[in-house]
Amino acid sequence: MRMSLPRQLSPNLSRRSLRPARLDSLTGLRFFAAGIVFLHHGFELTTGTLREAMQAAFGHGRAGVSFFFVLSGFVLAWSMQPGDRAVAFWRRRAARLWPAYAAATLAGYLVSRFWDGRLVSPERLVANLAMVQAWIPAKDWYFSVNAVNWSLSVEAFFYLTFPLYAATILRLRARHAMVLGAVLFGGILLVAFAFRGDIVLAGGWMLPGAPAVWVVYVSPAVRIMEFLLGIVLVTLVRRGAVPRIPPALAWASLAVAWVVAGKVPASFSLVAVTVLPFCLLILSYAQTDVAAPRTTVWSTRSLVFLGNISFCFYLVHQLVMRVLSAEAGPAWLSASTGVRSLKVLGLVLAVSLVAAALLHFGVEKPCERMLRSRAPRQVRSPAPEPRLPSGLDRLDLPPLLEVGPPHPRSG
Repeated sequence: MRMSLPRQLSPNLSRRSLRPARLDSLTGLRFFAAGIVFLHHGFELTTGTLREAMQAAFGHGRAGVSFFFVLSGFVLAWSMQPGDRAVAFWRRRAARLWPAYAAATLAGYLVSRFWDGRLVSPERLVANLAMVQAWIPAKDWYFSVNAVNWSLSVEAFFYLTFPLYAATILRLRARHAMVLGAVLFGGILLVAFAFRGDIVLAGGWMLPGAPAVWVVYVSPAVRIMEFLLGIVLVTLVRRGAVPRIPPALAWASLAVAWVVAGKVPASFSLVAVTVLPFCLLILSYAQTDVAAPRTTVWSTRSLVFLGNISFCFYLVHQLVMRVLSAEAGPAWLSASTGVRSLKVLGLVLAVSLVAAALLHFGVEKPCERMLRSRAPRQVRSPAPEPRLPSGLDRLDLPPLLEVGPPHPRSG
């Protein structure tokens, strides 16, 4: 199976204007989204007024998972190689994703066994390592070992199916792509409406184990609609069907949606309310990076570095929280003042960043280089294919971040 790029590029995006398009701003935004995830999980370590304020601001932070699913579809479609074969694509994704994921999963097993006393059966460990746990509609399966793993199981499904439809979507005319995007968004709204009375968040933020949670929030067959939206966005950009979106407008729409997400039924707050503002944010910064080589706040060297390690940060941050909670004990945490809570969050953040850097440079990158170097060279099609301008084929994948529960009992 060969994945060929469509031959038509947007008339509004010339090769000259696309030349610097590394889209570093999207890499930097990965850490912004990772920060939302961290604060969503981290407010459980706080007390008093600080806890109430963080719960109000980040209690529905799990909605941010839409950003990463849409971004994954956008980046994969944007960086698609001419004449790329499905097997080569799958090999690259496995080399990129699985080593760090497997290392964090085994670390999660050790944390479960030696720190917080959660028994993990061999079957659940194998399901996590095989990245199939999101298909099992039971909370003690899809949130097992390292709870954040569920979204990577979902992403694995995206990768597996991407070669089947990506080129077809990218060849759509603008009008047809708009129709497909509207259908996908309508499907997201329909799922939220169908389960609007079935998901009640315990304590204002904890996800229950109801079957509706699996359908709306976890099921790969439902979440793929956000991934497909990301591919549709690339088609619309290439067809010149998207007007320039100022970053300020994208941020304003997200701010409004974020407030609304805290007030609507949970089935809507999980995905439906924020998915379109996330689309606008991705489009806005992609357009900004393509149109001019200037540096945005999110494309600075420090934020790009943090964005590059944010996948590993995502993998380890809950494990650090679990170890600290087990060592400190619930009584000490509950007796903490606001100042102590801030110190605890700062400590967890620092340790998580160090652990993420070690995992990134010690496992993720060397294993990816090793696995790619052992892969047989891909045979390119002799037929001439249009090539993407310099820079597009260097775009790395975003982190596969989860904004689910800090442990299997909560959301």
